[in-house]
Order: sequence, then structure tokens, then C-alpha cells
Amino acid sequence: MDSPDDRLRGLSCGADAYLTKPIDSRELLLILARLRDREQARQAELAKLAPMAIPSTDAILGDNGLNEAEPPPSTPTGWTLCGASGLLRAPNGTARRISSNERALLMILGQAQGETMSAQTLAQAMNFGDGASHRHRIEVIISRLHRNVEQSTGMHLPLMSVRGSGYCVRDLLLAP
Repeated sequence: MDSPDDRLRGLSCGADAYLTKPIDSRELLLILARLRDREQARQAELAKLAPMAIPSTDAILGDNGLNEAEPPPSTPTGWTLCGASGLLRAPNGTARRISSNERALLMILGQAQGETMSAQTLAQAMNFGDGASHRHRIEVIISRLHRNVEQSTGMHLPLMSVRGSGYCVRDLLLAP
């Protein structure tokens, strides 16, 4: 599992790094520093774009991922996804910050406005490719998203599987 082809495949699937044993601690430290710097640059860029301050994850979510502060209001009958921060707000007012892959998936489905999209189309739109393993990756993202959102908000995300066709999302407002 540490051949150049394996490493290249892992990196092409979106990994920030592909480490194999034994791990050189200097390499690990450089990778972690790069990730930290990238996140700090992203936060600085978001601060420039947003006229209001975007609260940190800790200000919105507690250690258990549940809402502990008052989030911005959501739509009365639907869900709201802030594309810039990745904050998903449920109709009951609770909020959860979602991963970049979850955000990209919901943005794509939200822009389709209730239309069904196949797993293959979603995988291609997310630059995963079109193989069976990439379609499985979509299924894993959706499964984790459902589980995590329901645990943290107490509500079922209206992201539905359409038998034999794909996936669609209803009642999702996309905010900048």
C-alpha cells in the first residue's frame, strides 16, 4: 500500500498527504503546519469577505457538537446552509458546521432545487471521478452527514435517496 501509484491515487482523491510507516516526524510536522496555515488563511479570507464576524466553531458548537449559542435564524420551514462557513442550520434553530465534502455535496444538490442527481453525477461534480469506488464515497458522505446532523440537531435532514436514480434535497436554502 505504499507504492507510488497508491500514493498518487490517494492524493488524486483529495488527500492532503499520504503517509506510510515508518513516518518521518519532520514530514508529519511540516504537513500539519501546512494544514494549519491553510486553515488560518481561509479564516482570514472569510473575515475579509464577511461584513459581520463569523463565529468560530467553538462559539456555535460545544464539545458534543450541539448548539450552545444562538445561531443566526433559519428559514421557518427549511434548512439553511451558509456556503462560506459550512454552517448548516435546522428549522428548529440548532446548527452544525459540516465538512467541506458535505458542504460541496449539499451545495450541488441544493442548486439542483429538488431534482434527483445520480451518485455518478455527484462524484463527477465533486471531482471524485466516475468509478464505483467514487460512487461509494458519495454514499459514505451522505450516510455520515445524515447521522451527524440528526445527532446534533435532533432533526432528519431532507436529503433523500431516490431508488434507482440517485439523491435529492428539499427545503434547503443556500446562503452565501
